Amino acid sequence: MVLVNSMPIEIIRIIFLQLCSPETMFPPYPSEPRLVVTHVCSQWHAIAFSIPTLWNNFDIHVHACDVDWVLRPGPTCAWISRTICAWISRTARSTLSFDIRGPAEISSMIVDLVFPIIHRCAFLDLQLDVATLGRF
Repeated sequence: MVLVNSMPIEIIRIIFLQLCSPETMFPPYPSEPRLVVTHVCSQWHAIAFSIPTLWNNFDIHVHACDVDWVLRPGPTCAWISRTICAWISRTARSTLSFDIRGPAEISSMIVDLVFPIIHRCAFLDLQLDVATLGRF
């Protein structure tokens, strides 16, 4: 680990950007590379959080079978909202890319989070329930 810590931060940033796929599935899995690199050491944590483009692509796909889990009253739904907000906050002012798919119950919550920053979107793919699309 000592040799890695002696590498220039710019090289570590390039490695992180190559390692992490451009898509971020929500809810993120613990093995999601962006999360893994933030848990290696405090230096990697700080480097990962200092790269806005590492966090700016979102694939938010919630399948109907996951709706009950995601919208369960209590901490789960709040956790999803907090997680999406936290990831968005890490993007600083970089452009965003969203691919949002899900049933009305989920897409409505996600659209509420994304709509205020829609002007930052370079790419937006919505595959939503008709009821949710009516809000636009």
